[in-house]
Amino acid sequence: MAPREESGGDGVDRLGIRRAWSWPATDPGWPTKVIVGGCLVLLWPLVVPAALGLGYLTATARRAGEGSAGLPRWRPIAPLLRDGWRLLGGLGLYGWPVLLALGTFVVGPLVLNGPLTGTAVAQPLAWLAAGLQPVGLLWAVVVFLLFPLLLRQATLAVPWVRAFSPASLWRLGRAAGMDLAFLWGRQAILLLMAGAGLLLALVGYAFTLFWALLGVAVLVGGTLDL
Repeated sequence: MAPREESGGDGVDRLGIRRAWSWPATDPGWPTKVIVGGCLVLLWPLVVPAALGLGYLTATARRAGEGSAGLPRWRPIAPLLRDGWRLLGGLGLYGWPVLLALGTFVVGPLVLNGPLTGTAVAQPLAWLAAGLQPVGLLWAVVVFLLFPLLLRQATLAVPWVRAFSPASLWRLGRAAGMDLAFLWGRQAILLLMAGAGLLLALVGYAFTLFWALLGVAVLVGGTLDL
């Protein structure tokens, strides 16, 4: 089954929410593959699991862009890690303000009831954290919008600088046009649907989130294959 589906007579390929969400289940081996991915989501702060998971999403997007059915294999690991490091580097390049803002959340315990309490740097650090956190949260929206473009660029066999340069992302976004806007909306819906994992248990969210990200990868492969 190819990931694209026709929408009317305008010749524009569309991939619907329902089909993107159900796409992982078209692979006979999906339970094992999704369980592995969910475990990597749980371990993402260790960086290497994050790179491996991102590499798998890249392989999924590439496979969807080629019109291949099913999910990719987890082995060999080396190509997945290579693609994952590329995508992680792109996310780091454009998402570092979010990481900086997240890092400021440790300031509170340090200055309120920690080793920095009452010191000369406590108040300036608190002010800095209060200013950076809203900026980081707003920048997270920018990362959300850039993620499909970064994922698509990670599938290309081109140098990293060329793939993730602002000019390349801008050209891709302009060429996609309204298709990119539709993709953003579907990406948001898929990530909201992943919240169903919270009804199972907090740990369940990792697996439904990975499932939703697989759907996003399929959308990227089917929409941004320009």
